[in-house]
Amino acid sequence: MTARLRPILCTLLLSASVFTSCRANTPCTPGVDIGDGMICPSKHTLHKSPYKLPFKKGYITRINQSYHDYPTHHGDESFAIDFSCKPGDPILAARQGVVWEVRKESFEGCMEQSCMGKDNFVLIDHGDGTRAGYHHLAPMGVTIKEGEQVCQGQLIGICGNTGYSSGPHLHWQLNALWEHSIPATFREFEEQTDHPYGIVHTSYTSDNTRQSRCDHTTYSSLDRDAFSHRGITLDAPLSTYLTDDKPVTITGTYHGQQPHVALHIKGRQAANWTAFCASTDKDGRFSITLDWDEVKTHTAFYWLMLTGAGQDCTNTRWSWSYEVQVEPHKKSLPQGQDYRINPNALDRDEPRPIN
Repeated sequence: MTARLRPILCTLLLSASVFTSCRANTPCTPGVDIGDGMICPSKHTLHKSPYKLPFKKGYITRINQSYHDYPTHHGDESFAIDFSCKPGDPILAARQGVVWEVRKESFEGCMEQSCMGKDNFVLIDHGDGTRAGYHHLAPMGVTIKEGEQVCQGQLIGICGNTGYSSGPHLHWQLNALWEHSIPATFREFEEQTDHPYGIVHTSYTSDNTRQSRCDHTTYSSLDRDAFSHRGITLDAPLSTYLTDDKPVTITGTYHGQQPHVALHIKGRQAANWTAFCASTDKDGRFSITLDWDEVKTHTAFYWLMLTGAGQDCTNTRWSWSYEVQVEPHKKSLPQGQDYRINPNALDRDEPRPIN
């Protein structure tokens, strides 16, 4: 890997605040090696994991599915872990953060297509470009709300069997800001098996206890290099938590040969994207404004991408997008538009199996 590409991949994989460094000749990251391999080859290069098992101290849990495991841990869920738990057992925060999203109203759980995407869950943003998902929680089994600050070891939910699930368990996964799972390790893995990653069909004892206090966590931001794979460098990080009471202006430099830069945005369940277009000057500089009044669908969660574009600003392609959340401030909306005011009445992306 060239030195030029290394910082770009570092940004795309995870924030440097989680890992020691992504530069050459520095310790390997816990779960991601941006050298020649995907997983760190040696436990001795890992620094102490910030994650503890999401169960009370002394609780024994068994891993029933781990990374790239049969039958459901593939695609976006490739780096998920299924922990055994009994219905009603408390689920704790593995790490401190701010609650990004919750759902608790589902009473459905089965291994049929009809149950896909119907799990109760908690998503916690750690403020460093990662969000942890706790899935299949019990009906009404979420004990926190969106926007709440959560300490490590704090009760956040109850073990259950909602959604696409074969039985009571906790599906846990660490996501990057583009909603794909990424590897993570827990302190108990290293301490109890002398191996940094969870091993399927292996039991572990939790050492998680409630922190007496924890620091305030801000929502993650898209770093200046977040769109480097599209040839764009931002002038400043862009928060993933926005408000719709005023337009959002993004400035930066485009390093490619397209004549424009386009900002594409759409609601999670919207069929079409809204595009905002700006020309670049001779140095590739651009300034583009997101006007919420022109966005076609009003909701709480959006997919967003920034990329170079042709003359009509529509001839662009990409395979994934970043997710951002918008705090509602508008007092009225056009009839028929769906704007989520109730933080527990969630609109979801197209359902996919999480098991």
